[in-house]
Amino acid sequence: MNSDPEERVNVVAKNRELVTRLTALAKQRAHGAIKGNTSALTPADRVKLAGHGYFDTGVVDTVREELAKLDADQLIIKLEKDYAPDCLMRLQCVRALEGRELTDQQRAYLHDLAVHDTSQAVREAIEALTKKAAAERHEEPAKPK
Repeated sequence: MNSDPEERVNVVAKNRELVTRLTALAKQRAHGAIKGNTSALTPADRVKLAGHGYFDTGVVDTVREELAKLDADQLIIKLEKDYAPDCLMRLQCVRALEGRELTDQQRAYLHDLAVHDTSQAVREAIEALTKKAAAERHEEPAKPK
C-alpha cells in the first residue's frame, strides 16, 4: 500500500498462485457462510469470543428490540436496502417478521428477495417464514409475478 497508495499497479497479475489459493479459500469459507460449523464451543472459544464482544454485550437483544418496533413494510425495506451487505442483520430482520401477519404482496416480495439473496440461511429463513404465513392462511405460498 505504501508503494502504491492509489492502487494503480495490478498485483494480481504478478501473484497468480496466491490469487488462486486465496480464491479457493474464499469459496470454501463462503460455502460454510452463516451456518458455520456445528461443533459445540469450547470454554476457550467462549473466552476468545467474549473478548471480542460476542457474549453478554446485549447487542443482539438491542437489535432484536429495535427491529420489533418496526412494522412489516419497514422491516422488508431494511432487509432489502439498509442491511443489503450484512447477512446477519438481514437474518435478524426475517426473524423479526416471524409471527406477523403478512399480506400476499409482502410474501411475494419476500419470496423474490429470497431468490436473489446471497445467504443460504437468509433464503431458508424467508422460505420458512412465507410457507408458515401461507399455512396459517391455509393457502399456497405466494409466487412473484
